[in-house]
Amino acid sequence: MSKKVNPALKRGNDLEGASYSPTPQVVNRYGEPYAVRDLGKDNYAYEYIERVSMNNELMYGNHYFLTIEDGKVVSKCFRE
Repeated sequence: MSKKVNPALKRGNDLEGASYSPTPQVVNRYGEPYAVRDLGKDNYAYEYIERVSMNNELMYGNHYFLTIEDGKVVSKCFRE
C-alpha cells in the first residue's frame, strides 16, 4: 500500500510553510514521511512522495525532501 502525500504538499503548494517549522508541526501538517534518513548529528531528511496517476496508472512521481536539523526544518528540495 502506497503512502499518499497530503494535498498541501503537492507540487510544492504550501511548502514555504515548512521553513523552520518544528518537526511535530511538519508531521501534523504533511503526514508521516515516506522515509526518514539519519544524516548524523541530530540531522534527518524527511522524504515525501507525490504519486500522480491517470486511470489507475502511475504517470510520474514527485519527491519532496525536508532537511531537519535540531528538530526544525532548515532546507527543502524537490525532485521529479
